[in-house]
Amino acid sequence: MKRPGFVLLAFCALVWICPLLSAADEKSQAEPTLHQKIYYFEHSLLPKWTHNSSGHFFADLSHGALDKLVQAAGQIVGPEYAQQLTVRTLPGNTQVLITFAPPDDIPLCYFVLIEKQGDTYRYLTLEKTEDFMNDGTKTVVGEWDPQGAHRNMGMRKYVDADHFIAEVTGPAKAQG
Repeated sequence: MKRPGFVLLAFCALVWICPLLSAADEKSQAEPTLHQKIYYFEHSLLPKWTHNSSGHFFADLSHGALDKLVQAAGQIVGPEYAQQLTVRTLPGNTQVLITFAPPDDIPLCYFVLIEKQGDTYRYLTLEKTEDFMNDGTKTVVGEWDPQGAHRNMGMRKYVDADHFIAEVTGPAKAQG
């Protein structure tokens, strides 16, 4: 006969404790940092749009339709970040270059180049890095594939768009 009293006591304890646990869970799921938001935008969302939109993302960018890009950047990262984005279609209309504000931290991007190759796309990045070898290294060229894997194509000593474009689109494309 004492069992129903115990069940009632346990139930009351759960009713009192559960809201406290829920509040603790909400606090442990803190707002992402600015770095995390930028990283997600540059290294996750944009590659997914590039590879999974059946070419619509590339077409929008190459035709100057930037509303979705800017809106997503503003909502995910913030309006100041979004206002600093620029997009330029390169000669031949098979490549677009997205320029970001110079990154404050690694491995955020200076540039992204999206290249149309038939029915597929390449998503190439020029990312800030540390000069671990003290040899003037400033950046890393990378590529994100359709499965979300990152390919590191090596350290570079430049941060400008012209060198990046020439390297990843020129006759001697970086092969890793």
